[in-house]
Amino acid sequence: MPKRFTSLLMVFACGLLVGWLGSNASQPAPPSAQAQVPSRAISMVDKAYRMITEDGLFAFNAMDKDPGFYQDGLYLFVLSADGENLYHSADRTLVGQDFSGKRDVKNRPYGQRLIRDTAAQGVWHAYETGNTASGENQWKLTYARQTDRGHIIAAGIFARAPH
Repeated sequence: MPKRFTSLLMVFACGLLVGWLGSNASQPAPPSAQAQVPSRAISMVDKAYRMITEDGLFAFNAMDKDPGFYQDGLYLFVLSADGENLYHSADRTLVGQDFSGKRDVKNRPYGQRLIRDTAAQGVWHAYETGNTASGENQWKLTYARQTDRGHIIAAGIFARAPH
């Protein structure tokens, strides 16, 4: 992915996260908490990456017991190299589903892009996932990195697009 595009995506992702925190929090988040969301996503993925690298998929048991993998709208999921959802801290019904065929509300293949474009050093992805109860399109931001075995470890968060 071109470096300029990655930088623009990061700016866009941070803007969405700040907008989400301001609009969805029960109390306004302090500016320091808003700025920490991208780093929290990266930290969550890095922690899971270390656990899975050391213990393989047995790490899922320990991750289930750690509330830090699903916190304040930020959650962890793990995909196999071919896109099977192996772990999801927020929605267990997604485990076993094929992520590679996922498309956004404009029929763009975000599942294939996430699998294809994720690298060991980590990348950000953003895509529209559908309508909320209020009828607005919902955006999802995901930070993901790939293990040497091809597993994709990702932290996702929903965000509203800034108006």
